[in-house]
Order: sequence, then structure tokens, then C-alpha cells
Amino acid sequence: MMRKSWIAKLSVLCAAAIMLSSGSGYVFAQADNATETATVREPLTKGPAKKNVVNLDKPVKSTTLESFYLDFTVVPSTGEWYIREKTSSNRGGQIWTSGEKGFGEITYQIDDKLFTTELKNCEVKTYEKGLLLTFQPNPDIADLNLLILATPVETQPAIKFTIHPAKQLNIVSLKIFDGALPITSEDANGGVLIPVREGILVPANSGKAFEREFGDSVYEGCHVRFWGLMKNNTGAFITWDDPYTVLGIKSVVDKQGKQTLSTSLTQKKNPGGFTLYFSGKGDFNEMTQDYLDSFAKKNGTYVPWSKKTAENKSRKALFGATNFKLWSVLDRRMDEASQKETSVTVNWTFEEAGKVAEHLKNDLEIDNVLFTMGGWIHRGYDNQHPDILPAAPECGGNWGLRKAVWTIQNAGYTACLHDNYQDMYKDAPSWDEKYLSKKLDGSIKPGGVWAGGRAYLTCSKASLELASRPQNLPEVLKITQARSYFIDTTYAGGLEECYDKAHPIDFDGDIYWRCKLSDYARDVFGIFGSEDGREWAIPHADFFEGITGVSGKDFHTFNVEDLGATFLPLFEMIYHDCIAAYGKYGYDINKSAAFVLRHIALGRPLYHHSVPTHLYWENYTAPENQEVAPEAIYTSAKQGWGEGKHPFDVFVKNTHEILSPLNKITAEMQLVRFDYLNPEKTVTRSVFQGGGKTVLATVNYGTEPYRSVSITKKDFVIQQYGFVIESTDFIAFNASLYNDVEYSEPVLFTLQSQDGQSVWNSKSVRVFHGFGPSNIRIGASEFTVPQQSVIDVTASAKAVKAAKADSKKKEDPTVAEPAPEEEKVAPAA
Repeated sequence: MMRKSWIAKLSVLCAAAIMLSSGSGYVFAQADNATETATVREPLTKGPAKKNVVNLDKPVKSTTLESFYLDFTVVPSTGEWYIREKTSSNRGGQIWTSGEKGFGEITYQIDDKLFTTELKNCEVKTYEKGLLLTFQPNPDIADLNLLILATPVETQPAIKFTIHPAKQLNIVSLKIFDGALPITSEDANGGVLIPVREGILVPANSGKAFEREFGDSVYEGCHVRFWGLMKNNTGAFITWDDPYTVLGIKSVVDKQGKQTLSTSLTQKKNPGGFTLYFSGKGDFNEMTQDYLDSFAKKNGTYVPWSKKTAENKSRKALFGATNFKLWSVLDRRMDEASQKETSVTVNWTFEEAGKVAEHLKNDLEIDNVLFTMGGWIHRGYDNQHPDILPAAPECGGNWGLRKAVWTIQNAGYTACLHDNYQDMYKDAPSWDEKYLSKKLDGSIKPGGVWAGGRAYLTCSKASLELASRPQNLPEVLKITQARSYFIDTTYAGGLEECYDKAHPIDFDGDIYWRCKLSDYARDVFGIFGSEDGREWAIPHADFFEGITGVSGKDFHTFNVEDLGATFLPLFEMIYHDCIAAYGKYGYDINKSAAFVLRHIALGRPLYHHSVPTHLYWENYTAPENQEVAPEAIYTSAKQGWGEGKHPFDVFVKNTHEILSPLNKITAEMQLVRFDYLNPEKTVTRSVFQGGGKTVLATVNYGTEPYRSVSITKKDFVIQQYGFVIESTDFIAFNASLYNDVEYSEPVLFTLQSQDGQSVWNSKSVRVFHGFGPSNIRIGASEFTVPQQSVIDVTASAKAVKAAKADSKKKEDPTVAEPAPEEEKVAPAA
């Protein structure tokens, strides 16, 4: 029996090889009057093989396209389909189905009327190497055909769907998937991966019912063109290049408590289609790697730091840079009509801004900062755009701005200026409706009501014209010589169409001109960033501000609890080594512990957008015996470096000492693995790799302590809001047990090797002590570090050995002194 089984397997492999070598690789099969039943057996694990069975209720005709990687079957009478992928095991693959609605529905327009029709009763033909499906939305009009071509990709486990509507078919929207690719609570590890900001995992067993859409490039929509699907320990994902795409997720819970997640995919106007890729056996780690290798690296969105810094070496300054923003130096408020001034507040003069930078450098000893000023423009933050000069006279004018930038950059920091070219205000001297984005009826598009009143949206093509005027970016560079520029909302605001006959654009055109604006600002200043961030913006920018979180939370208006979802860093798992990433908006440092852990898990520096005004640290007196709540632990300075200092400074210093070195090491690495370490998903571990090094970051959001083993093969325990970061040349921890030392209260230590050797074998280890007990063991040696010290670990290790040998000799004088041993080096991470 075994021999026969192997012969059968060899026959299948030979047949597949013949298919591939023939140049076709595809087999078409017709099932005329048989009930379609597909049985797939998964690999044996701890029990009998599980069967996945798809039964169509009645005998129907179907057409199947077979390739090396998958089988694609269509039922023409209903439009239903299913795909059996073959990559998840050698015993068959997972089946993915269309659900009950087949190919969804189409909404089209004839004259002034809209018509919506379900996509079923199609004609199926073979066309080149794929299946051509022809739908007739209106059978009474013969030339209103919709053609969908499904073509398996020869070199990948993927199938590409392209849309070919008749010229006369005026499509308003095409819902190609509707209730498709169902995943149920009965499927093992079932869930949907959604790239909103960093990303989320929506499990199929939350018991929640909901429905939510995520549009391409809309605010808190899909920041990456990736939509993941998991069930039974296999994965698949959808990708697209049409900016008019909207992905939807729907959860239904039946009376028996069975939950079903399904996906919809809608495209508008001239639909561009999509690709469905099958990762086979694995989870989100394998899926994101597949997306990176098979799509991001091929479509040009993956541009690593090695390429960006080769173009401009100054961009390396972003590695490990804490984001520090004075937001805003001049805060001027206008009524909605931009006619009446309601308030003017100077939060910092330009001279004070320079002193803040010097305070960070000299008093807090912070080495690397992206230092941004907002509200420096003529009438203050979000006022009178696009007329930004001369600089705010209340703060010191052009000369004051120049000196501030020089002071910032003399401190070794990157000076950055905040600007905006999407908004225009009616009180701006350059106000002209010719620059504005127009609706279909020719009227101008209103934006939000901000500090300067009601803003109106400029067309992105006109934005470039405004930014490049001699009195705008070129003059700012002449005055300041700043090394970085930030143009607000460029990547955050949803895509816009413009119907002005002088500069009409669609969504693709809007992306093009936003990228051209980014390229221009980047060419002028060297470093460029904008709000939130998009996948398509990565080749045109150096930092995003808002993708790692908003106001101390993972999201702004989106509530993950409504979907029963869990944070998952999909963006980092694809693009960590391509761009600097920060959060945005102010937050309460006394409720920030989980947010700090989140940035540890991402390997990203923190940001500070709610800096106390003026020279806040002067005349500060610390209260005695001040205790901090657990969620405020990183504001603590008890027994540590920042004792007696302003709590904001303590928080900035503590978090910089953790996150800046972490990002310096990992900036050019990839996040190769991310895992939930407990069923509650409250403990996570991130694994960064690159350049022959590995960095592990383990964090605990939960109330229960978590025990694990360090890279030195010794146990560690991390309590709630604790963490352990480990690599050969950087270690940091807030743990109750580490390297055989137990701590009765929270403690923060960071250790950096400064001579290129491992921490355990270094002659120069910089030890920072943030808070808690001051005793620490490095290797076999114990030290007391009240604030910070540079330690020769090798000398201490030799002293320990000598002391032990001397002790033995005293105990027994007849014992000969042992020969010197070779020093042991801890295993590389």
C-alpha cells in the first residue's frame, strides 16, 4: 500500500511537471450533470485529518480551470465559484468560496437612471490561459456586457481578475465580491487582516456582529493594498492597484452562535480588478512576507533605507530620532468665515524654541531629535495658507526663525518646518478659486474648519504650483536652511477628484500630484514627511507622522472593539526598513504605558506633540515622595536618572533611552516575525533581523506576569507594562526578574555596548538607570548604578574570577591557583 501511495504521488508530480514544461500549465474540465463536491484533507496533526467539503445543493454545470497551484471552478448558472489552492500541504489544499452571492452585483447608469443587477447567469469560455466570464446586466441591451477574466499566475499561487466592461456600460460601482471568502468560528485560527494604520486582526470567534468598509487611501482606511484572510492555519490575501477600491468586512452570528466573516470588494467607475494570492500553510507572518516579496518589491513601493540614504546621507539622522514638535508656536484663532480674529496666543517665541532644543541636548542629554515647529508661518498655525512668509512677527519674524533653526541644528538635531498646501483660506492674500478643487457642478470644495476658519481644498496639481512659488519653499530654504519639511494632510486626506477644466484629475491623478509635491519638497530640503502615510507614498517620503498611533491610542476615530479586533503591525511587517514612522497629536503621559509598549513592539521612537509651553522646566519644584500609577510608570524617576526633574522631561528621557537605541539598531532591519505569546494576546514578541543581527522585543500589556527565557538562557519575568529588549549590543528591561536579579518594584535599565562587542564581553557598556532599585547584574558581575555609568564588563568579570580563586585558596592553601580560563561570550542574538 505504501509503495502504491508513493507511485501515485510521483505520477501527480510528473503530470504537474509536464503541464509546466508544455508552456500551458492549465487544464480545463467540464462537469456536465454532476453534483459538485470537493473534499480536501489537511495534514495530520494531533488527530484525524479534517475534511473540508463544499456541496452545491443541486446538479449543475460547472467549468474548472486547473493549474499547478490551484483549481478555479465556476458555476455559470449562478455565478458562484470556489478555489482549491494546493500549496498548504501535500495532501490537498484549502477551499475558498464565493459565498452565496457569486460575483456580487453591478450598479450602472443609463441616462439619468441607476440600475443594480446581481452578477449571475454568466457565459464561461476559455481565453488564452484563463476563464472569460461574460455577464449581461441588462439582457434586453445586447452590447452592455461585463467581462471578467480570471487568469492563474504561472509563477505564483495566485489568480488575477481583470475587468473589461463594454464601452457603453457606464459603471457607477461594481461589487465583485459580496459575502465572499467566508471564514467561520468553526475554522481554526480564522480571521481577517486589515491594514488600517499599522493594522488589525479581526478574529472569526469574537461573537460580534458588525459591518464596516475600508476604502483605499481614505482616512483610517487601507494604508497598504493588502487584505488578509486566515483559516485552518492557511492564508490568502487580496491586493489591487485601483484607488477606487473599497474592501468591506461583515460579521454575522446565527442563533446557534456560529460567527461568519465575509469580504466584499467594490470598485467604481472604471474598475481595475484585483489579485487573489494564496500563501498556503502559515499565518500573517508568512502572508506579509509573501506580499513583500511578490508585490511590494515588484511594484516599486518597497524602497529600503539603503537606497534612500544613498541618495541623501542626511536621512540617516532619522534613525533613532525622537519626534519633538512645538505645536504650535503661534496659535491664532479666526471665526469660520476667516474674517474675525477671536484669539492670539504665543506658546513659544523663536528664541524660546531654540532654548527648548538646547535644553533637550544639554540638560536631558538626548542625542537625536526630529525637531519640528508648527505655527511659524505669518499668521500662525492653519492660517492664511498658502501665504506663509514673512515668519510670524509675534514670535520673532524671519531673523528669529533663522536663529531658531540654526540653534536646533547646532545641537545636532534635524530642524523641520510644518506647512500645508491642501488648504486655502479666504483671508489669504493669494486667495484665488482657480487653485481650488471643483465639484462636478463647478463649485469649490470646502474643507474643515480649523484655526484659520473654513478651509477650502486646493487641487493637488495646483498645490505643487503654489509650493514652488519663489515666495514659498525656495524662500523658506534661503531664510532657514532647514534640513527637513513637513506638508500636512498630503497623505492623510482622502483622495479627491477635480472637475476644473483647467486641471481635471481623478484619484490616480491626485496620487500622482501628491507624490510630485512630496518629491519637490524633498528635493528642496533633503528630508520630507507628511501626515499618516500611505503605501504609495513610501518612495516619495522619509517619515510618516500618525501611522503608529493618534493621541496616545492606536487609532483616531476607528474603534477596534466594535470588531472584536486586536492590534497587528501589518505595516511594519512589510515596510519597517523603508521609512521612519511616528504617531500624531498630544496625549496624556500619565496614561501612556501601553502606548510606550506599543512603540517597543514596533521598534519605533516615540513622539511628543503636547510639549508644555515656553521654558516649562524653569522654576519647577518636584513634590516629595510622589508615587505614579502603573499606567504612568514611564514618567517615574524614583531613585533614577531624572529624580527631581520635570515629569515631562523624565518621560521624554526614559522613553528616548529605550526607543532611540532600539530604532537605531532596527531601522534597516525587517520585522520578520510577530507573535502573540498568550491566548489573551496581551503579551507579544517582535523579532527584527538584518545585517547578521537579531533583536527581540517582548512586552506585556496584561495584568498577569509573564515568564520566559532570555537569550542568555536565564528566566525573566515581566509584569504589566513591563518589557524586555535583547540583542548582542543593546539590552533594556522593565522586569521583576532579569539575569537572576529579582526586583520588588518596577525598574528601568538600558545597556548599550559602545565598542562593537557584545554587552557581556564589552569594555565599554553605557548603563542608564531610569527608575527603581539600582542593582543590576551584567553577565556574572553585579553593579550599582544610581543614574548612569560606563562599565568595563570584562574587567569586572576578571575580578570576579580572581576573587573566587582567592577565596578558594584561603579556604584550602594546598589548592593550586587554576589556570586562566577563556572568557565565555553569551550566544549571539
